[in-house]
Amino acid sequence: FDTRLTQEFKSIFANMAKGAILGKIVVDSKDKPLDYVTVEANDAYLRITGAKRQKIIGKKITEANPEIKNDPIEWIRKYGKAAVTGQSGDFEAYFTASDKYYQVSTSSPKEGYFIALFFETTEHKKAESTLFNCEERFKLLAEDNNLIVYEVDFAQFSVKVFSGEKILGYKPGEIPNGQDWWFEQIHPEDSEALQFTAINALDVGKDRTIEYRIRRKQGDYIKVHDTVKMIKDDRGRVKGL
Repeated sequence: FDTRLTQEFKSIFANMAKGAILGKIVVDSKDKPLDYVTVEANDAYLRITGAKRQKIIGKKITEANPEIKNDPIEWIRKYGKAAVTGQSGDFEAYFTASDKYYQVSTSSPKEGYFIALFFETTEHKKAESTLFNCEERFKLLAEDNNLIVYEVDFAQFSVKVFSGEKILGYKPGEIPNGQDWWFEQIHPEDSEALQFTAINALDVGKDRTIEYRIRRKQGDYIKVHDTVKMIKDDRGRVKGL
C-alpha cells in the first residue's frame, strides 16, 4: 500500500466524528472493479458499520464480508468508479449496526485508491418519512370528506392539486399544474363572477368563500364550495392561495 497516503489519511480522519475509509480497488484485466482492500478506517467508520478493525484492515472485503456481493448498494462498483475513473460520487446507505442512514461521498486521492466519507442523515430521513405519512393521512382525510385541496403559486403561475383528483375524475398526477388549465375548467357562467371575487379578495388580502361549477374529466360539471385562504410572505403580501 501507499504508506504516505495511509499516514495522510490517519492524520486527517483519525479523530473525525464522520466515518471515513481508505481503500485500494482490485480490478480485472479490463479495469472492472472486482473487490477492494480496506487500507485504513477511522473509529467512526467501525462504529457505523459494526466492523472489527482486525477483520477488515489489509483484507479483501469479499473475504471479510462475503455477503457484500449481494448488497443492493453495490459498494464495490461505486467505490471502484471513484478509484478507477477519479470521479467523485454520492449515494445513501442504511446500516443495521447503528440503525442510521448515511450519505456516502466518494473520491479518489490517487489512481486505484478511494476515500469514502459517511455523513449521517437519519434525522432528515425520519423527517421525510414523517412528512410523507402526514401527507398520506391528509389525502385520505380529504378524500373521505370529498375535499379538493390545491395551491395557487403566483410566482410560478401554477396550480398544484394535493388531493381530490378522484372527485374530478382524474388519477393522481394527471391534472396539469398550469393556472390556465385550471381556470378553463370553470363553468363559463361562473367564470366572470369568480374572477371578480378572487381579485377583490387579493386586493383586501382576506380569505373568501366562493361557490362555482367546475368541469370534471368526464365533461359534466359539479358545484364546489371553495374556501380560499391567503398565503402571505414575511411582509404580509399575498403570494398564493
